[in-house]
Amino acid sequence: MEMQNSQAQFELFSNANDASSSRGVKRGYSFFSVNLTLDNIVLIAICCLMLIVLSFSLGVEKGRRHYRKQSGFDSPVKLPATEKNAVFKPTAAEIKNIPIEKKQLEKSLSLVKRYTIQVATFEKQFSVQSEARELKKMGYEILIIPSGKYSQICVGRFPTRKEAEDFKRNLQKKYDDCYVRRL
Repeated sequence: MEMQNSQAQFELFSNANDASSSRGVKRGYSFFSVNLTLDNIVLIAICCLMLIVLSFSLGVEKGRRHYRKQSGFDSPVKLPATEKNAVFKPTAAEIKNIPIEKKQLEKSLSLVKRYTIQVATFEKQFSVQSEARELKKMGYEILIIPSGKYSQICVGRFPTRKEAEDFKRNLQKKYDDCYVRRL
């Protein structure tokens, strides 16, 4: 009965008889016969990409070394260890004990002008220049800030936002949508 089933199965598959007869014989594979499947192709592509990145980074490093060698930056400058060359590193306690007058601190902070008033934004450079000339004739300090393909026209520099807001009231007569912004 078993023999008949196996014969019936062999009838369905004509190549099965050939395979059964050659089961004991191993075929030798050549080194160059590679079965290229999608998995193998992806693996080869990843390996090639890694090889390219590695060779590029090694080339960049070699270029840096070559540049340093040509420009004389190959060896660092060594200073003799004397007291003149010693770096002063104060401790936290020493920093707290340094006297700073409150008026000096306020004065130095007030000198930093952090705010301005933006009055207009234009895309064309001709419009920017003509508007800036008009504002300069009125006696305002002009700042032109490029931002991509646009240019922003700002007026004045102010240390505090409050001063800028006060000055903005004068400009709102002509430029109703002007606003205060940080520099």
